[in-house]
Amino acid sequence: MREIEFRGKDKSTGKWVYGDLTHTMGVTDTGLRPRIMVAGYEVFEDSGGQLVKNFHGKKFYEGDIAVTNDKDEPIHVILTWIKQNAMFAWLTVDEYIDYHHSGSIDIDNTMFWTYAFDDDSVKGIRVIGNVFDDKYLLK
Repeated sequence: MREIEFRGKDKSTGKWVYGDLTHTMGVTDTGLRPRIMVAGYEVFEDSGGQLVKNFHGKKFYEGDIAVTNDKDEPIHVILTWIKQNAMFAWLTVDEYIDYHHSGSIDIDNTMFWTYAFDDDSVKGIRVIGNVFDDKYLLK
């Protein structure tokens, strides 16, 4: 069976937590509000990400920022859920920014720069951060 895991940044401690993801309602002074929980901890909504691949203990989550091991021209890529195509893909920084501004991407025109996510490609990618903690890497 495929491992299904999520991560998110705990609102109380600021630490990353890992486990099941649930959508619940939180009680406030004025009523109820939606909240996202990972492993029983309320997390910042934009910090949540699904485990996409576990390659021999090397875990890759949605929102990870990585760099390719190309010695001549290393490329920064972001592991992104492409809703319109129901797939995860590594997008370059420019593609990622365009996708989040427009809400869509022309996969046919970006596929050259979009890395396949198979076992061989994982060997050539090193995670250096994530879009929640390391926004400066997106510049």
